[in-house]
Amino acid sequence: MDLDSRTLKSLEWERLKAYLALECSSSCSRELAIDLEPKTEATVIAILLKESEEGLNLLYAGIDLSQDGLPDLREQIQRLHAGAALSAKELLDLKRVL
Repeated sequence: MDLDSRTLKSLEWERLKAYLALECSSSCSRELAIDLEPKTEATVIAILLKESEEGLNLLYAGIDLSQDGLPDLREQIQRLHAGAALSAKELLDLKRVL
């Protein structure tokens, strides 16, 4: 089942994604928010709802899930996949994320 453009327009989908992106604390999460597409498969939706529930439970438990100050490691990960070595600073950035 596909959502047609009229449905997405009535949901103000682009506006919702833009608002979500404004709430993101990192460039990576902003890009993910902008690239979001609605899901229509029941199994995928169930998995995503379970993940959302888990995140809410962590927040309610007082666990900080903030990504503030974490470096964007996408470029370093790509370089690692290509067989490149990381600098000392890049390794320290990786350690902070892990």
